[in-house]
Amino acid sequence: MRRVNKKSLPARARGFTLIELMIVVVIVAILATIAVPGYQRYIRNAERDFAITWLSDKEAALERIRMRTGGFPLASGGGLDRAAIGEALTGTSATTFYLSRRSGLSTSETDTSRYQVDILAGDGNRPALRLTTVQQQLPDTTCAQMTLNANGSRSATSKGGENTTADCWR
Repeated sequence: MRRVNKKSLPARARGFTLIELMIVVVIVAILATIAVPGYQRYIRNAERDFAITWLSDKEAALERIRMRTGGFPLASGGGLDRAAIGEALTGTSATTFYLSRRSGLSTSETDTSRYQVDILAGDGNRPALRLTTVQQQLPDTTCAQMTLNANGSRSATSKGGENTTADCWR
């Protein structure tokens, strides 16, 4: 067998040493620890913005219902008919939905669900829509719950219960 002198090989044929490869791995790991949390924060904010846009669209739909019918549907007992509001807003009589930018609105929680949407009876038989974080959106502790009332008032609370309306409804 013939021995090959490494110095006589061209630079491309020599390859990399283990130390050089380990340095590259460490650099990639450092970059990943910086980039991944920023990307996750970006996704959470995009999902929150999608939910706020969805709520604003439903606010306009509630106003159209009120203008067209002179009020909101009432149940036989006299309170707000939340199922009728659900039907008018989404096409189904459910009063709890799950929202995701990827899969839209569904009546059952999926692995892509980001918010639980509840139709509530607000003040004066006016409906309110409440978004509560679920699953992948749970790390969004600043805007854990956001509410939009039919009169246009908005509120938000953090996981700890602090008022974060100004931070969430920007």
